[in-house]
Amino acid sequence: MKGVPLVGRTMSLVAHLLEERTDPMGFGLAAAAEQAVEHLQPVRS
Repeated sequence: MKGVPLVGRTMSLVAHLLEERTDPMGFGLAAAAEQAVEHLQPVRS
């Protein structure tokens, strides 16, 4: 019975990967996050 949670998590991961293949949104989220961050030059002392 200890393997049931592991099987469930594995099935969930596979489902998420399949969804990302059919309806990708990872790159869009990464691009939005990159644009939302203000990049500053490091301060040298």
